[in-house]
Amino acid sequence: MGRAWFFAVLLIFGCASAPAGSPPPSGAAPAALTDRALPGATGTDFLALEKAFRARYEAAPVALSGRFVEESGSPLSGASVAVSGQKAVSGSDGTFRLDALPRRNALLVATCEGRRATVLAVQLALPLGQTIVELGDVELVRAGKNSVRLLFGGDAMFGRRYLDPAGEARRGEPYFDRPEALILASDPEAGARRVVQHLKPYFDSADFASANLETTVTFDPATPHRQKTYVYHTLPGSLAALKWLGLDYVSLGNNHVYDYLEKGLADTRTHLGTVGLTYSGAGANAKAAWAPYRVTLGGAPYSFVSATAIDGARYTPTLTAADTKGGAANLNDWPAARAVIAAEKAAGHIPIVQWHAGREYAFRPQKSAEALMRAAVEEGAALVVGHHPHVAEGFEIYRDALIAHSLGNLFFDQDRHETFASHFVEIDMQGATWRRAYSIPFLLENYVPKPLAGPFAARFARRLAEVSSHALVLPRLGRGEVLPEDGAIAEDINIIVEVTIPISGELVADLRAYAPPDASLLKATLEGEPVKARIGRDLFLYGDFEDIDVDEAAFEAFGWETRPGEREACLSRAFRGAAGFCLYRSAAEAKAAVGAFAWRVRLWGGDDLPDRRDLTLFGYAHGEAAGEAQLVVQLYGDGGAKEPLGTWSAILPPGDYPWTPVAVSFSSPADATDFIAGPEAVSVALRHAPPAKESGVVAFDELALIGWEESISLDGRSPLAAPHGRDFLKLTGAPGTRFLSLVFRRFSPRIAKTPN
Repeated sequence: MGRAWFFAVLLIFGCASAPAGSPPPSGAAPAALTDRALPGATGTDFLALEKAFRARYEAAPVALSGRFVEESGSPLSGASVAVSGQKAVSGSDGTFRLDALPRRNALLVATCEGRRATVLAVQLALPLGQTIVELGDVELVRAGKNSVRLLFGGDAMFGRRYLDPAGEARRGEPYFDRPEALILASDPEAGARRVVQHLKPYFDSADFASANLETTVTFDPATPHRQKTYVYHTLPGSLAALKWLGLDYVSLGNNHVYDYLEKGLADTRTHLGTVGLTYSGAGANAKAAWAPYRVTLGGAPYSFVSATAIDGARYTPTLTAADTKGGAANLNDWPAARAVIAAEKAAGHIPIVQWHAGREYAFRPQKSAEALMRAAVEEGAALVVGHHPHVAEGFEIYRDALIAHSLGNLFFDQDRHETFASHFVEIDMQGATWRRAYSIPFLLENYVPKPLAGPFAARFARRLAEVSSHALVLPRLGRGEVLPEDGAIAEDINIIVEVTIPISGELVADLRAYAPPDASLLKATLEGEPVKARIGRDLFLYGDFEDIDVDEAAFEAFGWETRPGEREACLSRAFRGAAGFCLYRSAAEAKAAVGAFAWRVRLWGGDDLPDRRDLTLFGYAHGEAAGEAQLVVQLYGDGGAKEPLGTWSAILPPGDYPWTPVAVSFSSPADATDFIAGPEAVSVALRHAPPAKESGVVAFDELALIGWEESISLDGRSPLAAPHGRDFLKLTGAPGTRFLSLVFRRFSPRIAKTPN
């Protein structure tokens, strides 16, 4: 086991009271940090202090303000806004303010006569030192008679773990009630409503909503495809919840609609018809499978076309339709795809295409899938939407048409770390022209989608921007606003920080402290002797312990194995933000408290993202009367391996210590050959051993698993492409203190959008 002692860690990071990675010089620590300077003497009842601090936190309200504007930027009066049961109306200057809101993340719903409703996820679970959230300008667009708002969601199903959390059901047999399940077989609609409820305000604001229904819908699962590893079926009663949500149409051109063969496909179509959900992409034969769904929206005739490139050619029977066989429309039959798009366009309809293609769990579009999306535009599609990879892959503007590459999951029960953060898209169309597009991020928390808010939402948008092509994705108001490359104005933020490269010759600089979450590093300059630098990104995502989603719970420390009173998110001890993660122990206890992240983080390489063979688990730790603590990382050969390839840890000795940066660096071997079963994967755990006497606490915060990528120049003359999702620098060079100049870039829309 690799071990890095606490005192060595102090030297590695320069360990001054304000090391690289501490709160920025301007503003310093929030006022609430003073309240957190709680007694650390032996015998302190740390749990009682946390309870008291939480009571203060929950009793302290927060205000929310902003300004409603028209497309031109002019103030908009008379707009109504509702948040957490409170309402306000904008004044003549467009401004509004809500006071005494609870410190719970919430949805803001804004309405105004003649304009489209806007729904925003707002982070209100903020440190006590912050008493107001200022949103800035919120645009409410005109609801023109020739405009339509479309909403597209990704992969959806209500089977498997939704009904059978422990995986006890046998293949081909019906589900039965399990009290712990999200959906009960005896009442699937009620459970499915609970799954989708947090997204309903968004669906209510759309004129037409779509999702990829990646499942068979049947009461009778007796005919599973014998050669497929994974077969999904959803109970028919769940479909009523989709109608309640506001879904209008489902694409069936995918590789799971035929999981239960001809009978399952027939049942699916019957049950969709019963609840009034329209569809295209599958049928009793190829002609029926390719038949588009036609609908007039906003005065324009649209045709929805759906097909899959995952045809199951290696199976008998295949998954796609033929002249005398049912299944999904086969996208590998490109002449058929071309003919359908051309026929719809010739008939005066506007083709909107949904292709099921690409490589599962890849964050960049696969070249072959990218080609299929572009080919649809070349044939006349006004809009192209992709799914199948189960993760979000960004946007592309091609020949002025918008392509939304894989949307990721909408409602799905996958237990893979990379699938938890996902999104759906809102697109305002005027005939065949897209006017506005927004990525709306959400978290699949225990398979339930919940809107994301705050810095997490901004970082998600930056990651989408990085993998988008000929399009910008701007993090704004908890969403990602999609614009042409020339559609935004850049604003640069310049700061200078003092950094100390220690005797070890290596320093990790945490850039998250120095710029707002919607800004990306553009360039850096370091004075003095030459220093090598590599840029890195956080692959972990869930190590800041903030409340990132909108739901009934608060500070649930998503993904971490918690136990109240032993290991849990804590508000009385946070390095940044409102929460850290505390592990409590007393001398009377025999074992260490262990807080582990429940899922392994897979490491991608090759052509998916830049090589990530060098890694650092980084974070901050704080101890009060503590026993020995550890930050532990284990590397596995693939996502399902039982034994680790290696274990590394940073050790923090017993006692008291202020917030201190801690790191564990390691390297992984070459990429595994099986991409889907899992390249190398990392597990993360926190440990706190019982102290020698009485009780103690160790807090961790701002944990990141940094994947180190390419080397960058520190001459200030080689800008990075922004936006991007990389927030760390590794500096390697001669020990000493010097000044690091950093330039961050953020964007805002360049021009007022054309009213509908």
